[in-house]
Amino acid sequence: MNLPKRKMKNPIVSMV
Repeated sequence: MNLPKRKMKNPIVSMV
């Protein structure tokens, strides 16, 4: 769940 902020634009990616 700890992903770069640039990935924050993709909520689905954050859930992975």
